[in-house]
Amino acid sequence: ENPFCKIMLNKFMDETCSDVVFEVGDERVVIRAHRLILEDGAPTLFDLCTSRADPAAIPILDVQPDMFRHLLRYVYGGSIPTDYLKEHAKDIIDAADIYEVVNLKLEAEAMFVVSTSMAIDNIVELLLYSHGKNCALLKEAVVDFIVENGADILQQVSLHDVPVALFADLLAAVTRGKQGTDESDESDDELSTMRVSDLRKKLHEKGLAIDSSREAMIALLGESS
Repeated sequence: ENPFCKIMLNKFMDETCSDVVFEVGDERVVIRAHRLILEDGAPTLFDLCTSRADPAAIPILDVQPDMFRHLLRYVYGGSIPTDYLKEHAKDIIDAADIYEVVNLKLEAEAMFVVSTSMAIDNIVELLLYSHGKNCALLKEAVVDFIVENGADILQQVSLHDVPVALFADLLAAVTRGKQGTDESDESDDELSTMRVSDLRKKLHEKGLAIDSSREAMIALLGESS
């Protein structure tokens, strides 16, 4: 078994060879890291390191220390315990989105989708959140719920705050329903109605960015074909 992953994880929080120090939260908890690992694993954190001329500790005030440790450990090759991922999925999405830890954001988003109960009284909040955080999979699940419960939602929910950009997602869901398609029978040419998971799979196979809106993913696939 290749020991590289274990070696990398052992470097997490290693004070002997770390070259950057973060002071996290109001308590200013000290957490150490390595710029080389951050460069690809958490680009925003890397940029914070390289943008400072002085060697002083870098303050991190928008994420709590425990969450920041989990995020960094993931960057070093560790995993997030399932229970923690489920309990804190939304907070993990927020933190991973801020610091561009893309795979962690996608894992947390997938967990949030399966562990969140959607209802008429929270559907607009979830829709706006998914749009604001660029969570295409969550947005798709929310839009599916809206399509399935359209009559009740129209009677009970105000949609005045819903951005116009979201109506493309609604139209895609309605079109999928009319076509009677599912993940197994969509053709390669039907990108406009394809499920987010399939769009992400195609992008991954081409080595393209997968943390994008439905429209951006479709555009990338179109440009690469």
